[in-house]
Amino acid sequence: MTNDRPHNKPHILILEDDPAISELYQVAFGEMAQITHCASGSRGEKLFFGNPDKYDLIILDDDMPGKRGMEFLEAICHYEKPLRLMVSSPQTLDAHETHAKVRSYKGLGLVKKPMGIGMLMSAVDDLLKYGTSTTLEDYFRANYEKQN
Repeated sequence: MTNDRPHNKPHILILEDDPAISELYQVAFGEMAQITHCASGSRGEKLFFGNPDKYDLIILDDDMPGKRGMEFLEAICHYEKPLRLMVSSPQTLDAHETHAKVRSYKGLGLVKKPMGIGMLMSAVDDLLKYGTSTTLEDYFRANYEKQN
């Protein structure tokens, strides 16, 4: 934890270029954490490398200007913290492959848009409190593990 947090609130870095989704995240997560938002991977990288210990969680989209979310994850993959969660529209991507790649860069995984905001709020709350989320584990199991 750093001392620049108001009332020791956790800090989330959000990389999302869609203004409507950014606003939704601000409303959904603003009570549980301090939010820093940027609309490009390049700007997100500058913010992160400026103070990597500042953030407890990074929520990012893949399809952004400047630098894609996956490129951002690759650039920071040698850091153990913070937790990283990709929330993206994988219309042109193979979701299973993208999820595996996110995990290979030390991310938690891929949550596909559109997702239920209640599910995401629950997962983020758990991640900030406990560093893990059964909600996300169940989601990943249901969406990415091979079904017999």
